[in-house]
Amino acid sequence: LSAHEKNVEEQKGKIREDVMKRVSGFSTDLTKFQSKWKALKPDDSSLSNWAEAEKTVGQVRELETEFKEKKAFYDDIMRNCRHFDVPEPSFPELEGLEEDINKTVGSMDLFAEFSGE
Repeated sequence: LSAHEKNVEEQKGKIREDVMKRVSGFSTDLTKFQSKWKALKPDDSSLSNWAEAEKTVGQVRELETEFKEKKAFYDDIMRNCRHFDVPEPSFPELEGLEEDINKTVGSMDLFAEFSGE
């Protein structure tokens, strides 16, 4: 039985290492996405003509979808951290990024509704 327990502990150790790698990878991915958002976030000039505005609405929706996927991955990481006793990471920029994206999506939805899309 002790050999079995040792094997289980080794497997848990490997899983903990995998969770820590996922946390590190997520941190890098989140930083890249945040830079992408800052670069592509629409400003007032992107709504200056209809064609540009429609393109902007589409871009924002794509970025929102990408962010939701990242948020789901983050939620999964947090569950795994709790389950396998890995210290939970802190990503304070995630909340601010989510608020900014939601605010922008709300504005774009309002614009799309106004424009009759």
